[in-house]
Amino acid sequence: MQRIQTEEDIFAWKQSPGYQSFVGWIQRRAERIVGREIVVGDAAEQGCSERIRNVIRLLGTMERWSDEVELIPETQRFGNRAFRIYISLVEQRLPTELPTPPNVSAELLPLLLRSHAFGHPVRLDYGSGHELSFVLGLFVCVQMGYFGGDGEDEEDDLVLRVFPRYLSLVTTLQKKYRLEPAGSHGVWGLDDYCFLPYLWGSAQMLGMDITPTQALDNARRAAAGSEVVVKDLWTLSLQRIFEFKTGPFFEHSPLLNSLSTTMPNFRKIHKGLVKMYAEEVLGKRVVVQHLFLSEITWGPDIAVGLPAVKSSDERRTLSEATKAPWARSSDDRRTDGEVTKAPWAR
Repeated sequence: MQRIQTEEDIFAWKQSPGYQSFVGWIQRRAERIVGREIVVGDAAEQGCSERIRNVIRLLGTMERWSDEVELIPETQRFGNRAFRIYISLVEQRLPTELPTPPNVSAELLPLLLRSHAFGHPVRLDYGSGHELSFVLGLFVCVQMGYFGGDGEDEEDDLVLRVFPRYLSLVTTLQKKYRLEPAGSHGVWGLDDYCFLPYLWGSAQMLGMDITPTQALDNARRAAAGSEVVVKDLWTLSLQRIFEFKTGPFFEHSPLLNSLSTTMPNFRKIHKGLVKMYAEEVLGKRVVVQHLFLSEITWGPDIAVGLPAVKSSDERRTLSEATKAPWARSSDDRRTDGEVTKAPWAR
């Protein structure tokens, strides 16, 4: 059900058992991967369960499907319409390719296809909301017992093995079809396309002897072709930025540059990102309104009617509070900035 339409719906979702379980799962995975490395390439299919291996292979197959769809000659900077053809292939093939049993697939497919986990075929964009759809899909599989039945190691592999493979797929799609950024980008946000790689990546870094400045340098060198072994999602995502963008890093990624050059370690960074994810991704209607939620991701009361309509004064106040920062007056932005700054900015 595409349940989130208003700010009141977001408030109701955040009180739901499904939301609380999902956020707890995100945080539990972060705790479990401290100091651990991602596993990519051929090694990702070794030393893991058959279920994990099947999902990794499927994501690889989906990446190869893009080879079947040639670009349409166009001149615009973002969004090649051939991406719509690719997504139509995914919609045709994925239902029969999913390795999950029918009851799990029935819960999973609306998140992958109708919530556009691989990018939006009409807007020709990709962002943190699409990433959220995919990760919610992984969470659904866990809640239904498809993953994690033999212990938490398999759930950790969803972050350390499956998620990097998903990032490889969507990065390929972003590059080939020039998908427009749909994340919290610019000076007000973190990254044009993603968020969770930084949250989970900063958790990995809590157990590694690498400073934020060293991670930035490693990412820059890896993007330039140096033989740097990238072991974490944080550095992997910074490397992707260097491959996508040109010009001074402090100009096109000011927040990441600030975190990388002013923080001595990742403790405060990780704490701030956890809060920022709840506010800037899970708490933004423009990000979550496309989600198809079920009893697993909301709760048994999902079909209940909307909360009571607020008064006109309350709606006006709520509307003003949730405007994009660039749509507000300078006084509004000054007040809001003091309230919603991440901990490292205080």
